[in-house]
Amino acid sequence: MNLVTDIDICFYAQELARHLFGIGQPVDDTFRGRLCAAMDRKMKNLMLSRSVVDVRSKINRMYVENPLNCQENKLVFFKMIADEVFTDSINWGRITVFYFLAIDWFTLVDTVNDTTARFVGTYITNKCGSWIDSEGGWQAYIDFVRTTLDEDDDNDEEAKGLTFGEKLLLGVCLMFAVHCLVPVM
Repeated sequence: MNLVTDIDICFYAQELARHLFGIGQPVDDTFRGRLCAAMDRKMKNLMLSRSVVDVRSKINRMYVENPLNCQENKLVFFKMIADEVFTDSINWGRITVFYFLAIDWFTLVDTVNDTTARFVGTYITNKCGSWIDSEGGWQAYIDFVRTTLDEDDDNDEEAKGLTFGEKLLLGVCLMFAVHCLVPVM
């Protein structure tokens, strides 16, 4: 990758985080707007999945049971959970799951702000920037969402927006988070 590509990937990664945290500009017809709209479509379908509802419930329960532990170590825990998302591979589904976990985690344990969005965007750039570039940049994500949502129209309502791999990944991340957050007795 070159410096311009690095900056471009990081900028859009941070813009996605700002948008999803509700601190970005409204969606418009620019490339940034189309990228945010694509992520919105995928997130909407993800959040309707029963598996995602279960994961969100368990994350909320973990926080209620260990609020101080979560607050004091929020970035460390999130980075550990995020590292687990990308342990063995990188793909658009995993990047979507990463953003989903970021929204849930930072909304729960923190006041989301521009610093949080920069942290999330920088993490994606550092972890996945080369892969994103090799796949065709963020335009490839827009194409991925269009393709997967068109395929979802043929699936049953419960599975819409969430592949088996994404369900499995969410489960693994949840188990890892529980392992990290539950105090040792």
